[in-house]
This record gives sequence, C-alpha cells and structure tokens, in this order.
Amino acid sequence: MYQAEENERGAVLVEFGLIAPIMITLLLGIVQFGLVLNQIQGLHSAAREGARTAAIPAATNLDIEETVELALIGTTGADPTITITPELDNEDDSPCAGRAGETVEVVLDTTYELVVPFVAGRTLNIQGRGSFRCER
Repeated sequence: MYQAEENERGAVLVEFGLIAPIMITLLLGIVQFGLVLNQIQGLHSAAREGARTAAIPAATNLDIEETVELALIGTTGADPTITITPELDNEDDSPCAGRAGETVEVVLDTTYELVVPFVAGRTLNIQGRGSFRCER
C-alpha cells in the first residue's frame, strides 16, 4: 500500500479544492437540465390536454384555457401565453365548430430562468405544443 511522504500530505486537500467547484457546478447543471426538461414536459402535457378539449366541437376558448390552467397545476413557475389555432374573434366560438377532420393546435410559450452558477439569471424561451383532429 502506498504511504504518503511528509511533503505530500496537503496535496489531497489542494486537489480537492481544485476539483470540487467543477464537480459541484456539473452536478448543479445536471439538476438544472432536469428541471428545465420537467418544465417543458409539463407544458407539452398541458398543451396536449388543451388541444384534446379543443377537438370537441362544443368547447370554447375559455374552456380550453381553463383545461390548460388545470393541467399546469403542479408545474412550477409556469404562466404561459396560450395560443389556439385557428384563432377566433369571439371567445364563445369553438375552434372546431364545423371543421370536423381538420387540426386544432394549442401552443404554450413561457420563459424559464436558469439558476446554475455562471449562467444564473439567464432565461430560456420554452414551448409546449399539442394538436388533435376536430371531432364531429
């Protein structure tokens, strides 16, 4: 077994001091990536639920927005802009009224602030999309 000599006793502490900040930053980056991925998945799921509601001919824009907001419960920090295609002038109209077989799409756009050292304070624009065919 290797025995440290007298002049090597502090080498481990110095090496740890050099490597620890890099390893901690890498670990925090992995955690941040997971949080961003979770946020994106939550947006996709909520957009899909909104599009599923929108595919029903009787659903209004208000119904779709309510479904999206309910689906976002538990998704941290999400306050997205909701875009429903096709766009309607009247909130009480349905995007799928008289459009059986055509596609309705719900898009959620929001920003996410990074908290990892060296990139903290920067924001990412993230988006969730969902589309369904309109029912009869």
